[in-house]
Amino acid sequence: MKIFKMKTSKILIVVGLIIVLGLFAFLLFIQISDYRPQKEKKLIVNNLIQKPISDEIKFSVLSWNVGYCGLGKEMDFFYDGGKQVRPSEKLAQKYLTKNLEFIR
Repeated sequence: MKIFKMKTSKILIVVGLIIVLGLFAFLLFIQISDYRPQKEKKLIVNNLIQKPISDEIKFSVLSWNVGYCGLGKEMDFFYDGGKQVRPSEKLAQKYLTKNLEFIR
């Protein structure tokens, strides 16, 4: 019985070492082969526009997270102590309409 336990423990130790060494080898490999791009890279621009953009032209950009048109004052959202996860279709349509009116 002692011989069986000794053989079993040696096998478990060897398997454990193989796993640890394999993990170490994997981590070493991903560290060495990690992609490190250059800090700066010159780009070639193939500009088909002959006339540069004037400084007098004004651009307007709108970036707005509207919460899927579902977080208005009537919404009973569960993070705010309510019970709902999403609004009804009618309420979402109302919010969407108001948002579109605001944008116009």
